[in-house]
Amino acid sequence: MPLKNINAFNVDYPNDGYHQKSCAYDEVTVCPSCHHALSPQPLIAYYVKHDGLCKSYFRLHLLCFCARCREIFLCEYHGDYEQATYNALTLVFRRLISATPMTHSPVRFSDDINDLSPGFVETYTQASAAEAEQLLQICGPGYRKSLEFLVKDYLCHKFPEDAEKIRSELLSQSINRINDHRMKVLAERSTWIGNDETHYVKKREELGLDDMKRFIKAMLSYIESELAFEEAEAIPRK
Repeated sequence: MPLKNINAFNVDYPNDGYHQKSCAYDEVTVCPSCHHALSPQPLIAYYVKHDGLCKSYFRLHLLCFCARCREIFLCEYHGDYEQATYNALTLVFRRLISATPMTHSPVRFSDDINDLSPGFVETYTQASAAEAEQLLQICGPGYRKSLEFLVKDYLCHKFPEDAEKIRSELLSQSINRINDHRMKVLAERSTWIGNDETHYVKKREELGLDDMKRFIKAMLSYIESELAFEEAEAIPRK
C-alpha cells in the first residue's frame, strides 16, 4: 500500500513550524477500538528523535479519529537512518509499533467446541486478550496451553476408555493417538511453534503466533466436521 503523509511537529519544539517535517507512514486499516476497516482521519502528529548507542532513530506519534465508532486512538511508529530513508525533508515510518487503546474482540467458538473443550475456549480467549494488549511474551504459551486442552479433550471424547491415561501423558504422546494424518500434522506443528514461545532461543524463527493460530483454526474445522458427522450418523433411519 502507498504510504500516507502528514506534517509532524518536533516534540522538542512543539510551537516552531520551522522544525516540522513531512512524515510518510503506513496507515492503519483497522480501528483498534471497534475492529472495523477504516481509513482513519489523522488529527495531529509529533516526531521524536532518540540518540541510541550506535545511531539515532525516530518515533512518530500520530493521533487518529475513527468516524464509525467516533473514538480517537494513538498510533506509534518507528523509523531510523538505515530502515527509513531519512533526509532533510522527509522521515519514513514503515513499522507500526502499536495502536492504542486496543479493545479486545472476543473470539467466537461453535457450541460443539464449547461443549467438547471449555478449557480450550477459556485458555485461548485469555491468550487472545493478552495478544490484543501487546503482551506478546505471554500469549504464545497461552495458545500452546489451549492446544493441549483441545487435543486431550478431543481424544478423551474419541477414546473414553483411555481418558485417564490421555489426561496425564505428554502432549506428544496424545498427538500420536490422532488417527487423521492431517489433524496430527497440524497439532504437531502447532506444538513446535508453541514450545518455541516458551524457550529462550527459538528453533523456528520463520514461524510465529499467526501460523500457530492458523493451524489451530484448521484443527477446529476438522474436529467440528467430525462431531457433525457423529451427530448425523446417530440419526436413525425411518
